[in-house]
Amino acid sequence: MRPKSRSEFKIAIVCALPREADAVEGFFDEFYDEDPGQGHYGKQPGDTNAYTTGRIGEHSIVLVHMSGMGNRVSAGVARGLQISFTGVKLVLVVGICGAVPVSPQGHPIFLGDVIISNTVIEYDYGRQYPGGFQRKSDMKETTLGPPNPELKAFLSQLQTDRRHEQAQRKAVENVQELQKRRGSRWAYPGTENDVVFEASYRHMHHRPESPGRMCLQCEEHVDAFCEQAQNMSCKELGCGGSSIERARVAEESPAPCIYIGPVASANVVMKSGEHRDALARAEGAVGFEMEGAGVWGNSLCVIIKGVCDYADSHKNKTWQDYAAATAASCAKVFLDYWEPVTLMNNHATIEMRAGGSLNLDFLESIKSLTEQLVEGGNFDEAAEMLLYFNQVGWTLQCHGLFQASEMAHRCALEGRQKVYGPQQPETLVSVKDLGAALYRQGKYGDAEIYHRRALQGRTRVLGPEHRDTLVSMTDLGMALHEQGKNEEAEGLFRRAIEGKKKAFGVRDGQIQGDIDILKSILGDQGKPTDIDI
Repeated sequence: MRPKSRSEFKIAIVCALPREADAVEGFFDEFYDEDPGQGHYGKQPGDTNAYTTGRIGEHSIVLVHMSGMGNRVSAGVARGLQISFTGVKLVLVVGICGAVPVSPQGHPIFLGDVIISNTVIEYDYGRQYPGGFQRKSDMKETTLGPPNPELKAFLSQLQTDRRHEQAQRKAVENVQELQKRRGSRWAYPGTENDVVFEASYRHMHHRPESPGRMCLQCEEHVDAFCEQAQNMSCKELGCGGSSIERARVAEESPAPCIYIGPVASANVVMKSGEHRDALARAEGAVGFEMEGAGVWGNSLCVIIKGVCDYADSHKNKTWQDYAAATAASCAKVFLDYWEPVTLMNNHATIEMRAGGSLNLDFLESIKSLTEQLVEGGNFDEAAEMLLYFNQVGWTLQCHGLFQASEMAHRCALEGRQKVYGPQQPETLVSVKDLGAALYRQGKYGDAEIYHRRALQGRTRVLGPEHRDTLVSMTDLGMALHEQGKNEEAEGLFRRAIEGKKKAFGVRDGQIQGDIDILKSILGDQGKPTDIDI
């Protein structure tokens, strides 16, 4: 059913370039504004955005067309969207990007693959000194994490082997369908056009007889920028002496792969292989783009972008249409899996509105319904209710409604103990979440009880080196630290840091945060705060 007003749209897609919007529109099943006299939703005065409305699958979509590229433009676009389409809960930034040739995990990334963000790194945020630009290194200020637990959990699910394989298979089918319906514009450009050069190999005129690399036209040093060379192709310039051979699937049109990881966003185009690799090493960046950070701070946001170049000086437009197609195809897959947080009761949808209609009386009524389902043996329906409770609890925490959050997590825990048993991983999630709700209220002794229970259960069920077990170590350590029980807290943090180093590497973002807390614990005990990692 078509939305009756702008406020009923829940999902927006933002595109910076017309080719990106063309690819997205290729997956619309219906356009609401096909006839100017019918289904035209308009916009609020003062909103300068341009919109296309329609449907993709089961979701009504408002497609936002940007006037240009860059985070400053996208931030204004996000504000205009909030003014006119007040009900939008999720924004997908869909289009093209640059990428590292090899992910931090060692997986080769090829042109046409797709990057989905789980964090955003603002790498043009810093200070301009006389000697040059100095980027701020404080990750708390420059790294933007997933806006809420629901989205974080959804992305985690998308990374499981089963769901990841399903998503990639569906994405391939979507691209093929777009190519069939919309023609050769979206075709795969060919493996011969997918070339990776050494990071230091510049796109410029070269002297074949010179051992160094000097610009043939302007007779300048290798680090000089040559505008004339930037307007020429690698074939015209003779690039290729330092290309890197990589194994590629022996197919005429290899299937695009999906990578989920940190995306670097800035108001500048990344065209330096050395700077690209340095940022990838320092913070695990996989993709490089220019719009995501502007939207990220204004909405629940995910960046989905197809790789059209390797973010170096050799970038060109050959792959842009195909990359836009693979990104749009993955956005459709994302929407196929995405389910907004709703609760079905007697065919009436009760939307989650923290601080509004969602209150303690509401939670009590849903708790009663859940108990009835459990008593009646309707465990599948009860499980859905309990998942909803968990999501509600975290959203309430995000809004500072800690008492209601505690109640929601208690309801989820009570129900999961009946449905799953006390030691099942889902039950232990609710134990951990209830501990977090108590901690946020300053109930550190009560929080200690639940975090200790979560740690003991996860150690038995998941093992001492599992990520969730290591998280529970630091959760318990924090509750102990707040009570002055610093000796045990120190031991827990040291064990957690060592475990995370082995599992995720020393550059994992959580490790640095744990080290900062450990230093505080050591300082409170009068111990040296130098920590060797």
